[in-house]
Amino acid sequence: MLYEENSSGDSAFGGGNRHYSESKPDPISSLSAFTAVPMPSDLNHKGEVSAEFLERRALDWIVRITSGEATDADREEFTRWRGTAPEYEAAALQAIRTWRDTGAAAASMVTAPPSARPLHLSRRMLLQGGVLAASVTGAAVLGTELGFLPTLRQALADYRTTAGEQRRLDLWDGIGIDLNTRTGLAVDTDKGGRQFRLVGGEAAFTVRLRSDRPLILQANNVSVSANQGVFVVRIEGRSVLVSCLEGSVDLVSPDSSTLKPPQQAQCSDAGVTTVAAADPGVVAGWRRGQLVFRDEALSAVVSELNRYKKGKIVIVDRTVGSRRVSGVFHLNRIDEALDHLQTALGVPIRRFSSYVTLIG
Repeated sequence: MLYEENSSGDSAFGGGNRHYSESKPDPISSLSAFTAVPMPSDLNHKGEVSAEFLERRALDWIVRITSGEATDADREEFTRWRGTAPEYEAAALQAIRTWRDTGAAAASMVTAPPSARPLHLSRRMLLQGGVLAASVTGAAVLGTELGFLPTLRQALADYRTTAGEQRRLDLWDGIGIDLNTRTGLAVDTDKGGRQFRLVGGEAAFTVRLRSDRPLILQANNVSVSANQGVFVVRIEGRSVLVSCLEGSVDLVSPDSSTLKPPQQAQCSDAGVTTVAAADPGVVAGWRRGQLVFRDEALSAVVSELNRYKKGKIVIVDRTVGSRRVSGVFHLNRIDEALDHLQTALGVPIRRFSSYVTLIG
């Protein structure tokens, strides 16, 4: 499923172009087992499910999908729920906008234990929930930053990895995909499973396809195409790094060019900013379970280590952030990497828990 931004700036998260059968499905029988069956009070004067009921159910879904406990079956069921009728899709989009505007505070009432959950989540309650939005949203952002929660985009992606997790996908002939830590990938199955959107993180693609049916990947505003090659794409905020390791990869937008090994293009909203030689060991070492650093600043090394663990490593003494580091570390031994840094650089490292480490 390919999630794209619509013209209003709201993420469709699977919205896309939907097709509905001319005979409208029975709204009650098509509801997921996860959602409650509407009561008579949830129906309008025509006996149809009311907008308020759909709004509550859509918020239920968003909370479930972003809880960190959602399964692939949940996501598939949510997609089917959205496709029931246009008003279901509209309710889903409104729920996503509500989540973004008021944070998890507005929806936290939905996640309360059943005994404590209000029977109806009214618009007034949403506004009241917004009073706490700043603090609760901050907690949600912190949870995402520390690797305990996925971002909303990643939670709704077809395939995802958590902090420290990697995943191999061999789902299509001629296409192999390696997902690195904290990564989300959406697939447009309507177009033969060859069009993808990287919604965060980093992924390596091995492509062996015919020239008339290339793989197409979107990452932020960058679009690439390849039918014979190996390349790595990484999202860093608004910046996208595209590294060609074998064969070739075509940059389709924002600028048009072809990368050959070992070229690496750094792209931003303004276009391709730099094209330089990539170090394959640094770019793709994670595929072998290694992190490779060659004369990197300690601050950059710590930033990279943070991607692979839950919690946070913080440099509290800014004077040591510029110290240079070279080395090869195992991804599943981040604590050993920290011990090595302490010995090699002679800087104090204090661990306050499994999740908080201070350097300096």
